[in-house]
Amino acid sequence: TDCYVHLKLGIFIPSMGACGYASKPRHTHPAFMVVIFFSTDCLEKKPGIVIEKGHYYAVIVSPEVPHDDITGNDYYCIMIEEEYFLQQYKLYRDDRPLFLWEEFSVPGDILHTVNTFAMEYTKMTAHADITLAAQVTLLTHWIIRSLTGNSGYAGGISANCLVARAQHYM
Repeated sequence: TDCYVHLKLGIFIPSMGACGYASKPRHTHPAFMVVIFFSTDCLEKKPGIVIEKGHYYAVIVSPEVPHDDITGNDYYCIMIEEEYFLQQYKLYRDDRPLFLWEEFSVPGDILHTVNTFAMEYTKMTAHADITLAAQVTLLTHWIIRSLTGNSGYAGGISANCLVARAQHYM
């Protein structure tokens, strides 16, 4: 498993299967766990969960909620420190959330932020702590906005340079 850990957020990528800790039946975590799946083949989606084009299927589990292993290598696992997540969540809603494998959809562009976090963590260039903290904030808010229906995602700006220039010109 590849891992990239900040004080408030950690990203775990199962490059060779689930970590040993996650294979324990009915295990828990002290943080909010968000899993972004690249394939929904092995999952039982609840009726009403719609995964739009350009989005990924995700689940969230609150701290200390028992859950079982996730099989396969087709996901990223993001752990967000409990108090930090609750602080940020309160900006959107007043309730204290309890997520018991809550299913939702996240925009595919979130993976760019995940990869930027991993790259910055690996390089640890000057002032990496500042850019890592910014990525933590971005990831946390993308997740909360997706959960609360406040994503406002209307499709990303084209990665094609010519299209982007035309969009800018218009």
